[in-house]
Amino acid sequence: MAAHGWRSVGKNIIYWEKGDGNGHAEHPATANQVADSIRSTFKMHDGYGEKYKLRSAQFGAYHAFRSYQTLKDTSPCTIVMPTGTGKTETMLAIFLQEPKKTLIIVPSDALRHQTMLKMISLGIIPKLNYFDGEYLKPVVGIIKSEIKSIAECNRLFNSCNIIVATIAAMSVQKESVRLKIAELCKQLFVDEAHHIAARTWSEAESLFNGKPILQFTATPYREDKRRLTGKIIYAYPLRLAQLEGVFSKINYHSIFSETDSDKSIALAAVQQLESDLSDGYDHLMMVRVRSIVRSMELLQIYESFAASHSPVRLDSKMPAADQQAALSKVKKRESRIIICVDMLGEGFDLPSLKIAAVHDPHKSLSVTLQFIGRFARTGGESLGEATVFVPRAIYGIDTRLRKLYGEDSDWNKIISEVSEDEVSKQQERLKLETSFKQLPSEVPIQVLKPKLSTVVYAVDPDAWVPDRIYDLFDADSLLTKDIGISDEYSLAWFVTQEASNVRWGEFPEIQESSYNLYALHCDQAKGLLYINSTNNSELHESLATAVCGDTATLIKGNVVYRILNEINRGVPNNIGLLDSINQNRRFSMHVGADVVAGLDSTAAQKAKTNIYVNGYQKGVKVGFGASRKGRIWSHKVADDIYDWMKWVKPIGPILQDESISLESVIGGFIIPKFLTNRPKLVPLGIDWSSEISRSIVESTTILTNGVEIALLDIDMSLKTHDAVNPITFILSAADLNLEFAIEFSKNGQRFKGPTEPLVVYKSRTSSVLDFLNLHGVNIFFEQEALMDGSGYLLQPDRKRPIFGDDKIEVVDWSKTDIKLESQGPERNKKSIQYRAIDVMCEKVDWDIVLDDDGPYETADIVLLKRNKDKLNVTLVHCKYSAEIHPGARVKDFYEVCGQAEKCAKHKGLITNTLKNLLRRERERVEIHGHSGLVVGTQRNLFEMVEASPYLIVEINIVIVQPGLSKSKISKPIRELLGCVDLYLSETATSGLRVICSN
Repeated sequence: MAAHGWRSVGKNIIYWEKGDGNGHAEHPATANQVADSIRSTFKMHDGYGEKYKLRSAQFGAYHAFRSYQTLKDTSPCTIVMPTGTGKTETMLAIFLQEPKKTLIIVPSDALRHQTMLKMISLGIIPKLNYFDGEYLKPVVGIIKSEIKSIAECNRLFNSCNIIVATIAAMSVQKESVRLKIAELCKQLFVDEAHHIAARTWSEAESLFNGKPILQFTATPYREDKRRLTGKIIYAYPLRLAQLEGVFSKINYHSIFSETDSDKSIALAAVQQLESDLSDGYDHLMMVRVRSIVRSMELLQIYESFAASHSPVRLDSKMPAADQQAALSKVKKRESRIIICVDMLGEGFDLPSLKIAAVHDPHKSLSVTLQFIGRFARTGGESLGEATVFVPRAIYGIDTRLRKLYGEDSDWNKIISEVSEDEVSKQQERLKLETSFKQLPSEVPIQVLKPKLSTVVYAVDPDAWVPDRIYDLFDADSLLTKDIGISDEYSLAWFVTQEASNVRWGEFPEIQESSYNLYALHCDQAKGLLYINSTNNSELHESLATAVCGDTATLIKGNVVYRILNEINRGVPNNIGLLDSINQNRRFSMHVGADVVAGLDSTAAQKAKTNIYVNGYQKGVKVGFGASRKGRIWSHKVADDIYDWMKWVKPIGPILQDESISLESVIGGFIIPKFLTNRPKLVPLGIDWSSEISRSIVESTTILTNGVEIALLDIDMSLKTHDAVNPITFILSAADLNLEFAIEFSKNGQRFKGPTEPLVVYKSRTSSVLDFLNLHGVNIFFEQEALMDGSGYLLQPDRKRPIFGDDKIEVVDWSKTDIKLESQGPERNKKSIQYRAIDVMCEKVDWDIVLDDDGPYETADIVLLKRNKDKLNVTLVHCKYSAEIHPGARVKDFYEVCGQAEKCAKHKGLITNTLKNLLRRERERVEIHGHSGLVVGTQRNLFEMVEASPYLIVEINIVIVQPGLSKSKISKPIRELLGCVDLYLSETATSGLRVICSN
């Protein structure tokens, strides 16, 4: 190893390499002498050396930057290279081609030191025959502390060709010093640039505005969803890194354990280490855990059966001396197992780390890909393939990683796919951002989050000239002096600054400023212009005519309400009315209980000015608002201007659909009725309110007699099913039986019942009665009616559908006791449930058949079948017959129909539903000693949970009631089933099927 020279400048240090013909003497040459020697001798060429050569990733990145420079574009640019593919050598090649003073910013002390060593030696570059003559290697400075003065800054930087600093070291510099650094340096390189969105990184980048800024990263996205600035000019995929031997193959092992996952992973990983060592490989193993406490637990496990490998701990809280001692033992091979907490990250280079025992998987994509890069690097004949052991986990993992952590997943393929997919998303957004002819410097485009709203104009597509915006606004009113204009996307945006008098007094000298964002997109193929603005008081006619000519016509009036047409079970939350007769009350807003007044017969003389509706679209809850004046909106906010553009594109064609009338739209609304009296309808079922159902987790519990019972395990059932008596229901579980009644008054519904026990919800504790009164419940009634948690009755005003014969199936019940519903742990063959399982399995080879019968069940029988990217979830509800002979007793259907309607919620919560099924099955086995699985295993169910976020889910509901005779079925039963079927279809795109007797 060559000797290093160094000297201090204040508290910072200059390094150089000594000797070897291209190094320096006891004192280094000047920075200019070094630069001149390199400039006259470095000749980059396409030829590779036989033994030593630049990798194709390095070569491609080098030329991508050189090409980018020919465009004279000094905005930041980004090179994406996987960890371990040689970013530092790429920086060196770019520097050597034009050796101007360069600042390199890195995220950590370890990476700063590693980068300095590579820069003073030039790494592999001297072996590539790129130099033609004698040259001097660079002099490199590192900034470790505050530079005390401008004079000290000059001494440090004028002595160096390259300066390496952490962002922390840059942030402690005085502003005058930072400005001086930017003046002295001619270009900026940023390593691990996914940190660049942080404020301090952005400040450092802004110093170099107008100079070349080159960013390097393996992951061009951040977990806080903020994106890197700068165009991606080169992205080298992991797939090629493996094909070209830069990365080794990754052998992935998924460890599924129903008992002790930690011991199972540790045993498998140690066996792999010993196998690799016996094959002659110099391999080391990292044990990855999430916390110091966990590292201590795992150290004991590994010491118990891998003491010969001397496991050591390493975490950032340990004293530096202890950290160095642990690393020293590993590097000397006195230890081959290192148990690590948040260490050995960016900048750490130990190629022999080839085995990863990941007891606690990373929860984010970017960190996972960085982590994988540590193990996948190749390193000569002494190193073999990488091996990773991961537990099967379903909680707290980035949804993009579920494929990665699946059993027997091909990491070599999936890592590439996941990484390239994320890079592609960033490239698409950056493609849009870089398509602008100029971008406002006052407001970064990356921080824009437009609300999802728009007005729409029919325009001449050839008239689109967004530059005319400059003619519409004077310079004083434009906060963004440059207007962002993209010809490629027909998109423009800008921000205005407007002054107005204060509202609390007449003070001409005191004014307040308001800032408004404007975004415009012209869909030239369809002749539509979309305008978004935070200034909702205007419809922007002058802006539309400015950019698209005098023929621009606002789409307004009743046609705007067409956007609400595709919402099923639409419930208007507010309606504004304009009275054309009563001059004393021209405008009225109807909200909540008053919304019915906006649509009843008394409103016939009034024009609807705006309507906001919640409902379902393709089984997903949505909300849309529309104003007769022309504005359309949602209450959501776009992630960026790209998402806003995607949101508006489908709107115009719907507004132009002349087959949609106002009457058909409004006719489909459900008018909420505030209940002050008990509805004269039969209640079918009861469930927690929609708000609670969406947010309920295992940590939501009821405390009773010192025992916590998860709300997920508490059964909520109606006590009676009739249209007259008070509505009462029971909360029940082991050692819990609470009865409540619902009372109605002019103030709405209130619950009556015991105040104890207590409910713990979102870290807050309240009595169960207060919890019910605060959140309410959902009650499913006959005739399509639903009482929601806020006490409103939602019931469509339409003819009740009739359930068809084609959905009713007759089976033989001769060997079944039709008064016996559940099969129980003993699997009673005479039960309805046992016979139902036989029937359901006759024609379909299910992957999972689960008896989930019990308190707060998902269904009596749950059947799962995966077919490629689709998941069939069939939920079967069984009901015993009230009498021994089949008939047409409608009361036999009330409860089971309520259970069926409750199933609609599973469509949007399928992953949580499957997690709960798995949890309940484990508890059945561990606590009660029996399994509910008739077909499949826990492992199969686990795999369904993992796969569910990526699958197209189809929900099917089956009611099994042998007490019904198809030949005797009555109209009331057909209407009841027809209403349930329609409800499931509109809210979950689900179908209903009935199995009964002849």
